[in-house]
Amino acid sequence: MPRILSPSTHSQETLAIAHELLPTGWELATAPHGRPEFYDLLKDTEYYIGGGQFKHGPEFYQAAPKLRIVQTLSAGYNTYDLEAARAAGVQAFDMHIKYYDINRLTGDQEDALGVRFALFPELLKTSDIVTLHVPLDRSTHNLIGERELAMMKPTAILINTCRGPVVDEKALYAALRDEKILGAGLDVMVEEPPKPDHELFTLKNAIFSPHGAGPTWDNHWKRWRNAFDNFQRVARGQKPFWIVPELRD
Repeated sequence: MPRILSPSTHSQETLAIAHELLPTGWELATAPHGRPEFYDLLKDTEYYIGGGQFKHGPEFYQAAPKLRIVQTLSAGYNTYDLEAARAAGVQAFDMHIKYYDINRLTGDQEDALGVRFALFPELLKTSDIVTLHVPLDRSTHNLIGERELAMMKPTAILINTCRGPVVDEKALYAALRDEKILGAGLDVMVEEPPKPDHELFTLKNAIFSPHGAGPTWDNHWKRWRNAFDNFQRVARGQKPFWIVPELRD
């Protein structure tokens, strides 16, 4: 059973929320930070929810050889030793994560997330897995086409969980058929539902899901909460968060 460890500084009310949201088959353990029982649990812990009031330096990571990810519930991360985390090799799935976005993060934000910016061609040429998370607009329509697929490694995998028209399906079919890339995972397609005889369905190196990758149970909570928060902001006469780029003026 996967274990999540967190310092025992949470109120009973917030712990009740945590246990209500806890995935089935997972364990949430708490212990006083720095005490022997805390370190006894930490040595077998893969998942850790930190408390911003505690230091997380080299000794913390040395005591957690199985640690895969450190999550903070707050926006602040000044008590986390980022160099110690980097030296310990904690990011997601043992991957080196690069990203491209028209809105680049600050250096501190990149350090906190363990990601590095790369120009789009460099990202395509060097990545083993390219995963797409962009809105569909004129600038992203057919973002991945014949030219972009030709830049990718022959061992690379393309994953699209945003919108189908972001990928040129004809070009993708040809690249997969001719083994120009290793495979593709598609949660979205240009036409939904796709026709049963769609040519991509004939390939063994493409897998599909029914446009259901986004709505996890955790995301349902976040989406409802975000919507209600925005309604309350507008009711107070404030601007809502997350305005789409085309309407920000």
